Parts: sequence; structure tokens; C-alpha cells
Amino acid sequence: MQRSMAWRFEGRLTVVVHSAKNPSNLEWQNMLRDVDARGAVVNGRGLIVSYGGGPDGRQRQALGPQILRTPLPTCMMTTDGLTRAIMSALLVFNRNMKVVGIEERKVAYDFLGLSAQEREAADRVRGDLEQELGVGSARVTHQHP
Repeated sequence: MQRSMAWRFEGRLTVVVHSAKNPSNLEWQNMLRDVDARGAVVNGRGLIVSYGGGPDGRQRQALGPQILRTPLPTCMMTTDGLTRAIMSALLVFNRNMKVVGIEERKVAYDFLGLSAQEREAADRVRGDLEQELGVGSARVTHQHP
């Protein structure tokens, strides 16, 4: 079965990439389990990259309590209008969220307050996850100011 989402933890970052397909319930539950197992991270940050896929209503409901327990600053990068609307619905649980265009890396990283090293890590992890899912461009190789 082709995966529709992938995630990884890197330092204080949680990076999640969605393909154009919505995640299966099993994928979603596995991601929530891994986030719970990781526990609270001091100054944690979330970066979500979506090529159109995202959680359905039930999956968002399952995510709600987790966001309330650990409302970390989160930025979603997407061009999909429906995905933007879904993210707006999640603002009820975490007001420290932002949605930007899929190529607006600097805006996303500035919002999350990432250091130069964290920006490089976010690019690398995002590229790895996109490659695993077969989405996006090859690897992001932009220099950071």
C-alpha cells in the first residue's frame, strides 16, 4: 500500500509531509502514537507540508486533544485551498498556527523561529520525507540568510 504521509522528529522539530491523498486511519493513528511517545519537547515546533492530503473529520477530532496538551507553534505549507480551510479549523485548538504557500520556506521558518541549523535540518528532513512519498521536487537546496 502506498503511504500518503510521513513524519520525522529532528531536535525540537516535528516534520510531517502529506501527499495528495488523505492519510489512512492506520497512518494517522501511528503518527499520533509516535508524537505521544515522543512526549513534550521544550520549545517544540511543527512543520507540516501538504500536497493536498490531510486528516478527515474523525482524524482531526483525534488530533484535537493532543494539540490541547502540547500546543506547539506549527506552520503548514500548502497550495491547496481545502487543506488551508482544514488548518483554519484547527486554529480552535492552537492559535499559534499559520498557513503559508508550499514554497514560502523563509516565511514558515521565520514564523517558527528556526535557527540556521534548524532550517537546514527542516529542508533535509522535508526532502527525505517527500522522496519517501514520491512528492515535491527533488531535494530543497536553497541557502538561508
